Amino acid sequence: MGNRQKLWLVGLALSICTLIAMSPSLFNGWTSWDDHVYVLNNQLIQHFSWEKLKAVFTTAHVNGTYSPLVLLSWALNHNLHGTSPFGYHFLNLALHVLNTLLVFVLVRKLSDNASIAFGTALLFSIHPMNVEPVAWITGRKDVLYAFFTLTSLVLYTENVRTNSRKPFLFIASLLVFLLALLSKATAVILPILIVLTDILFNRQPNKKMVLEKLPFFGLAVLFGGLAFYAQSQTAALSEMHSASLIDSILAVGHSQLIYILKVVAPFKLSAFHPYPNSLLSVTSIIGIVIWLLALIGGGLLFKRNGTSLIGFGILFFLTSIFPVSQIIPVGPAIVADRYAYVPYVGIFISLSAFVEFLVKKTSKMQVFVYPVCCCFILFLGLCSFNQAKTWKSDQTLWSNVIAHYPNCAKGYVNRGMYYTKMDDSKAALADFQKALNIEPTMVELHQQMGLLNQRLGQYHNAQEAFNKAIELNPFYEPARLNNALNYVYLNNRKMAISELTKLSDISPDYLLTYLNRGVLYEQYGAMTLALADYSKATELAPLDHRGFQYRAVLYYRIEAYGEALHDAARWVELKPTDPNAQKWLDKIRATTNGLEK
Repeated sequence: MGNRQKLWLVGLALSICTLIAMSPSLFNGWTSWDDHVYVLNNQLIQHFSWEKLKAVFTTAHVNGTYSPLVLLSWALNHNLHGTSPFGYHFLNLALHVLNTLLVFVLVRKLSDNASIAFGTALLFSIHPMNVEPVAWITGRKDVLYAFFTLTSLVLYTENVRTNSRKPFLFIASLLVFLLALLSKATAVILPILIVLTDILFNRQPNKKMVLEKLPFFGLAVLFGGLAFYAQSQTAALSEMHSASLIDSILAVGHSQLIYILKVVAPFKLSAFHPYPNSLLSVTSIIGIVIWLLALIGGGLLFKRNGTSLIGFGILFFLTSIFPVSQIIPVGPAIVADRYAYVPYVGIFISLSAFVEFLVKKTSKMQVFVYPVCCCFILFLGLCSFNQAKTWKSDQTLWSNVIAHYPNCAKGYVNRGMYYTKMDDSKAALADFQKALNIEPTMVELHQQMGLLNQRLGQYHNAQEAFNKAIELNPFYEPARLNNALNYVYLNNRKMAISELTKLSDISPDYLLTYLNRGVLYEQYGAMTLALADYSKATELAPLDHRGFQYRAVLYYRIEAYGEALHDAARWVELKPTDPNAQKWLDKIRATTNGLEK
């Protein structure tokens, strides 16, 4: 059998193993863990157009992220599959299969050893820590940026290892790196990885080497700066200024130790890992010591011919995991499984190279090493298969979080939200009460308790909950909005308008304020004020159909048929699948034609 046929068989074997381990993800649904924000309620990806394509590349996106290629991939899914989750999960899994094959190709080029490449790719394909970006629809960001990052590194490595210095390979690597950055800013770590690749291949430093790195580092600095600025405009970095340098270092130590331990002991896998009660702990101290030892040990091994690949893998991991180790606090989670997706490639390289080193050291080791490796691989595969099932629904997802972190208020709140949607008010109330006992000052908890009380028709209790959320955070928009709408249920539209006006002063760019206040103005007969609010909505969100929809109907009501026709046409353009849009457009046209006659 020729080498090419062997490679095809290896690729097929890796693909089958990946599909088996991750297959439950194909049958999962949507979750409230950002899926609705990034996909289901995201107007940018629905009913795609050239206008929306321009907006995808020229505006900041959800939660201060800039990931235009991820949005384009979701837009493709939405165009093909609508809101059916299967297509989204299928593409995530397909990208993971491709990434597994890319890992094999990359490591084979780095090591010139098919066994090490296969071991690395197999670990990558079935490791439970890699379930999250595959099984979670919003995890598309990680599998897509990894695809381009690995492709860019493969192209660069091929150019270096063959000494071909082909401009095509270098330019292609740079362009694909740009695609990685357009998928997720975390790709900024690639320039460091290509420097490590140069060292692995013993490239001697010279002026040309420095110059060829400048475009890579230039792009990394540009996109890194953009990402930091975009995040700083959101709540994600709200704790950044209050975190001391010591706390940041302790957070790095804690997260690093967790990531390292989960390589061989992938227990307590969860969609959410809350911060510990205190960062000054044995875990953090040990993590810092291990990180320093790994850095020194990796550097020393990197310099030795027999263990250079092991050292390369260690430094690969430390380099790529460091930016997401909470050195700059982002969000309430100290660890996220998806953050290990690319960094673990380095760890798996080191493990596979170490196994190869042991086997070559003495043939007797094969009797012990190979059975242990097979059992470990089987264990990882079973863990991944089971972990993929936890992403099936909000109930399974947050029940899993609660099982691992019984004192995590967020787990109870999110599961309570699920029960609320399922009209299981008793279960929802029980979860909210548990969250209240754990973290009574959690703003989102009081917001959700207010919504549950609204659903039950207990509007005075709802008002009390919303007011508590506002008291805890006067700038929390959802609570202020729902508090205003609660006045409508209490038949006090005047107070509802007053509350919405306060919200417009606090958050002048909050779209829902103007849509809802416009409706209330209409009900009062204040058409001019309603028209002003709808117009403001169209200015704030020119690609959202709702402002044009509400204004078209209002224009029709006040007999401004020309303006109504224009807005109805825009409504149809932005949401062509809405039957009411075409219905109103036809109605306005018929009225206009009747007047002309």
